[in-house]
Amino acid sequence: MSVPEKQVSALFSVNGGIADEAVLPAYDVGHLLIGIARASNIIAHAFSSNDEIRKRADSAHSVQTLVTPSRKGCFEEEIIFRFSTKLAEEIGLSVIANAFWDYYAFSWSSAIGEDYRPKTPFLRRRILANDVLGPEMAEALESALQDVHRPIVTDRDLNIEIIRPRVGTVLNLDSKTLDYTATQEDPSQKITIVANVTRFNIISGFGRFFVQSLQRVVPFKVADSRDSELMKKAGESMTDSQINFGKGKRKFRVHLMSSAQGQLKRYVVHQIS
Repeated sequence: MSVPEKQVSALFSVNGGIADEAVLPAYDVGHLLIGIARASNIIAHAFSSNDEIRKRADSAHSVQTLVTPSRKGCFEEEIIFRFSTKLAEEIGLSVIANAFWDYYAFSWSSAIGEDYRPKTPFLRRRILANDVLGPEMAEALESALQDVHRPIVTDRDLNIEIIRPRVGTVLNLDSKTLDYTATQEDPSQKITIVANVTRFNIISGFGRFFVQSLQRVVPFKVADSRDSELMKKAGESMTDSQINFGKGKRKFRVHLMSSAQGQLKRYVVHQIS
């Protein structure tokens, strides 16, 4: 007997500002829906594909992302994630809904700069296997989240709730998260920092390093993951740090990526010496 497909849904509710008059600019709504679809497909694909992050977001492996008709009288969209039978059986029919929602909330939280504590063993295992998953996901979702925030660009009094049915609001998007997702960078403005790599993904080129001048760990991304010499040097810094605590220091030529309010999001590494 075949096991039926499993599905979960998410609600996106726009409130405040002009939305309280039951209207929104059509252009902004178009961007909102495209952004929700792109972000949802990126997350769903990574969830179903062992954290493979694919920025092309027209579909997701083993997950259909669907939308229900808009509800008259309110700005609320329901997105349905329909999992294939194979995926539902692999993850577990009894746990896939909670696992997906944990992964979904974690991904959105990473992209808007909010701390998130995993609630399921599924997500804890994924992060343990790849503890730069958060920065990788945040970078992949940046463009989509700028689309999602488009109505708030026009009216900063708006907020968008991401709701799990029968549970409640999971995340709120507002003018503060808009400012965080509005990324600023100038690759021509490079600086040199001293740091040692603590975590590094040799496939994606994402990692974390302890920056001496800041005295804290900050995410980074290698400017070109095809640069084998640069990737090798980042990996060597991590290896040295792991073998000899406090070692592995290198000089990194970087430029900054920050939010609209100047909050550091990550460094982009161009040279290591």
